[in-house]
Amino acid sequence: MRWTEEERQVVKARADAAGLTMNDYLVELVRRDEVDRDGRPVWAEPAPNCDQLPMELSA
Repeated sequence: MRWTEEERQVVKARADAAGLTMNDYLVELVRRDEVDRDGRPVWAEPAPNCDQLPMELSA
């Protein structure tokens, strides 16, 4: 995943408004991220169930 320029500007503006660096802002978001009992963020779709690692699939 890559950031768009618009996303970068939003993060920069929010970090500046909070008096934080972009890195510190992102760290704080991770700290506050709500997760389910499996540790997945509640906003994320479940990962596909796969018995092989991605590198094994490409071999």
